[in-house]
Amino acid sequence: MYTNSLNVTNIKEEITNDLEIHYGIVEYLAGYDPQEAWRVRGISGRGGSSQKYFKYRQKKIENLKQQLESDQQLQIKLDDFVEEALSLFHAILDEKEETIKQYTNKDFYFILGAARTGGTFMLKELSRALEWPYESAYMSLLHEAMPDFDIEEPYTMGWRKPKHYYHILFQVTQFLVYLKREFPEQKKIVKKTRFSKCMQLIDHIFGEQANYIVTLRHPGAINASRIETGATGEVDDDFQKEANRTLYLWQNVYQEIVRDGVPQGQIEPVLFGPQMDQFLYDFFARHDAEGEPEKCKITPREYDQEFWQSDYVVNSMDWVRLKWQIHDLQFPVPKEIL
Repeated sequence: MYTNSLNVTNIKEEITNDLEIHYGIVEYLAGYDPQEAWRVRGISGRGGSSQKYFKYRQKKIENLKQQLESDQQLQIKLDDFVEEALSLFHAILDEKEETIKQYTNKDFYFILGAARTGGTFMLKELSRALEWPYESAYMSLLHEAMPDFDIEEPYTMGWRKPKHYYHILFQVTQFLVYLKREFPEQKKIVKKTRFSKCMQLIDHIFGEQANYIVTLRHPGAINASRIETGATGEVDDDFQKEANRTLYLWQNVYQEIVRDGVPQGQIEPVLFGPQMDQFLYDFFARHDAEGEPEKCKITPREYDQEFWQSDYVVNSMDWVRLKWQIHDLQFPVPKEIL
């Protein structure tokens, strides 16, 4: 289910699948203020702001649908954008390197990782270091809602199905066309994303231009944060059920990153907490950034240590480490629940 896309046109060129326009592109073409969404959600997503942003986004989608039906100028802009996005889409399918390079001639810093691992915080701090004006870009395109395909459970392998493959590929091309139009001079881009589930495709498009920053956190802390922020939806009181689901999602995200081998770009896992602070300090120094990075905030909590420190949980995390080790990659298994 493509919950964030607007099926505003049927495109059937050389393929039999309908392609959809991401609502963030329509938001952009309609001229909405990109900073508005960042103000609604904030960086931490705490205090119910994630839920406020979800409601805000759903209302925005309905407004855009109505606007598309009545605004002829918006439709003209959309047709022009779609034409360019389709051209790039087919260039990637046909492996026309010269055309593709016109859109990927930048350094991309993709932030991967499970939810509630400090990814949005990293987006803000890396953007500061690289002078990437993230608040001038649309959250709908720069945050994990692009691509909007829900490739969490049970669709782990689903992106490889032709329909889903074309959907994700067309969304990536929309993102690249947007960058080329709005930030033609920007040479460093930072994006938080769900690309961990389709790394083979992303690696094929971006190659060595991509840098993958993988944020890591103990699943116990993730589970508590997800519940506190309402990310679990209607949560019952079954701790074991919710904890097992979080652990499954945790394993799923991190082992998928290396399922198809090592990407061409640099990949670096970063542990939430002091290690993340040190990584950012070194990153700022390496890029001659002004000022110093903020430190990640750790919320003091009481945890069910018996469960989260059990052999079951430890071995589940260690299994992912072994998957990375096969490819000679280091995977720091979280020891502390931070």
